[in-house]
Order: sequence, then structure tokens, then C-alpha cells
Amino acid sequence: MDGGNFGDCVTAAVVDEKGDILGAVVFSEYRKTDIQISIAADSKRWLSKKIVRDIFSYPFFFLGCNRATSYTAENCANVQDILIKFGFRKEGVLRKALNCGDALIYGMLREECKWIK
Repeated sequence: MDGGNFGDCVTAAVVDEKGDILGAVVFSEYRKTDIQISIAADSKRWLSKKIVRDIFSYPFFFLGCNRATSYTAENCANVQDILIKFGFRKEGVLRKALNCGDALIYGMLREECKWIK
């Protein structure tokens, strides 16, 4: 499976007691005030409140970003639901940006992040 080229990035993974990866986060396209967040998982059981807080602490506290950005395919309703639950807001559409069609842009400002308050 080709996960794409994220260029310069930072990754973090959560593993179970056997060492199997349950989920991972990629922080890429860092621009001092903004960073892109991509998340992949096989299971929901890895996303504890502490893990989510750690995910958002990295860009907002450690890097000092004002915002975080995430993209998803327009036909991935489950990912859109997760982004909204995290606190992202839909901001726009990149028409035909993906092989499967349009990409939806979601963003979160530091002051909107409920996980780091």
C-alpha cells in the first residue's frame, strides 16, 4: 500500500502490548503558524483522551502553531465525522485534488481546541 510522500514530517504511533501498531499520526507541511495532521488507524481503541490531548499539544504547545489543518476525501463521511468530533471545522473544497474526487479542507484554531484547555 502506498501511503504517499509526506516529505519532511514527524510521526507518532500507538502500539499494543504485542508491538502491533493501533494507530499513527503524521504531522507534515509545517509552516510555523499551521501544520497538517493526518491520522490512520485500524481500531478506535487507541484514541484515549490522553492520546488526543497529546496529538494536539504537539502543534499548539510544542510548535506554537495557530492552527492545524486536515484534508479528507469528500466521500469519507466517517473521517469527516471524526474530524468534527475532534473540533475541526470544514473550511473549503479542493476540487478534483484526489484521485477519487474532491478533497475537503478542515481546520482548527488553537483557541478552538477543546483538548488542550
